[in-house]
Amino acid sequence: MTTKKPINEVGTTTEMNLACAKLAGTFQQACWLFRQLEHANGRGTGASQFDILKKYFNPNQKQKTPYDKCNGSGHKRTRFSPNGIQVIEECETCNLKWIMPTVFNPKEKPVTIYPTLKLKTV
Repeated sequence: MTTKKPINEVGTTTEMNLACAKLAGTFQQACWLFRQLEHANGRGTGASQFDILKKYFNPNQKQKTPYDKCNGSGHKRTRFSPNGIQVIEECETCNLKWIMPTVFNPKEKPVTIYPTLKLKTV
């Protein structure tokens, strides 16, 4: 004997189902509700959709900085000191530079220096 899953009489979009799930009390309830709504519309669910709910229910979750992302990727980086005090760390793969914390304040986080665009003069 096979059991049929309930089907929505009036179809809803994924965005509508996410909005409805955000009204749930907890992240777990929201995930369960979203999964039920998507399946009732004949669709499956994916990790990116649950990430949206996770960010909604956990807004203070720490986001990775550009330095953390580069640090975990195994890119080769070089260090130099233009003034003998501050250290600049550079990643050729990411094309980014960071001002590293000094010995005077080691608890600081690296500050990202984003590359500037070089415009051609005509």
